[in-house]
Amino acid sequence: MKYEYSSVIPIIVLAYVVFPLLILSGIRKIYIKKVKPSQEFFAKDETTILKGICIMIVMFTHYGNRMKPQSLMYWYNMFGYLSVSIFLLISGYAMYIQYQKKQKAFFEHFLINRCFRMLFPFVVISVVMSLVNRIPLIKFCYNLITLQIPRGKDETFGVTWFLVAMLFFSICFYFCFKYMKEKQALLVMVVLSALYMIVCIGLKCGVWWYDNSFCFAIGIILARYRQKVLEFMEKLKIPVFLLSGLAIGVFVLLMGKRGMNENIVVLTACGFCAIACIVSLFNMITMKSRMFTVIGNMSWEVFLVHSTVQISIYGEKVQQPGYSIIFVIIVVLIVSCLIYRIDNYATQLFCKYGKRKEGI
Repeated sequence: MKYEYSSVIPIIVLAYVVFPLLILSGIRKIYIKKVKPSQEFFAKDETTILKGICIMIVMFTHYGNRMKPQSLMYWYNMFGYLSVSIFLLISGYAMYIQYQKKQKAFFEHFLINRCFRMLFPFVVISVVMSLVNRIPLIKFCYNLITLQIPRGKDETFGVTWFLVAMLFFSICFYFCFKYMKEKQALLVMVVLSALYMIVCIGLKCGVWWYDNSFCFAIGIILARYRQKVLEFMEKLKIPVFLLSGLAIGVFVLLMGKRGMNENIVVLTACGFCAIACIVSLFNMITMKSRMFTVIGNMSWEVFLVHSTVQISIYGEKVQQPGYSIIFVIIVVLIVSCLIYRIDNYATQLFCKYGKRKEGI
């Protein structure tokens, strides 16, 4: 359903003025002539902040998609999927870094814990929304099996394609790096990313569901050859940043033309440029932001609830006050925080129970 706001100024100011200023305020150090310490590149704190920034962009994108007319928010459409590319990049990168530190111990209970952490909040939200909307038990079970979060009595909202992708790549990572040599595992992950894309094309899933599937494998490659990438970036970080940023601008303008926003070649090329831009940028800056750290930690919960909360608040009403979107965002962050705390508590109990069962 499209929502028509009495004024688009509040969301435009929030997305194009307040949000960028908050990002800029998080920059603590700039390394133009100096070399950024390698241990600080894509450190956990920074990737968490980056996830917080990306999930806010995804939120603005989805909210902009539901505006009528879209006005300037149309341009956020072009950056929403790039944020998903960065999410996948960070996930692949972080997973390999953890594996590198722990080696075989990394895989102990990996699949069970990973699946629980991703699926538990999905189940919690599905149960709550099904009760609120009085979804019949059979339909609730169908939504659960097909990984769809109910948004109303007769509808489902398919935001959970990303959940399917993350489950798929997590399982692939587990089997590849546990049972193969590293170089073979890397090659197989690249091949599986391509196969995932081909299958999605064959099933006609929609271009937004697969154009960035390669980013998870690139994240692993970036982590595997991290030192070489950093050495390369020492001399070329500024040219890479400028050229990749310029290329993204060109691709965004291209995608503004009819039909080009679903062109797989353009989308894939833009995804590669986004990765190059982010990697070079984080070779030039260090970020610290308590707000984006908090949002980044609960980014999974925000992803799962943000559209459902908007639909629940607005209901069937088309006319909405312009400032109401700010209220929606506040509610999303509060609900996400509560679910995040429940998730953490449940995960800790789940892990303790697993250890007790084994007598550890």
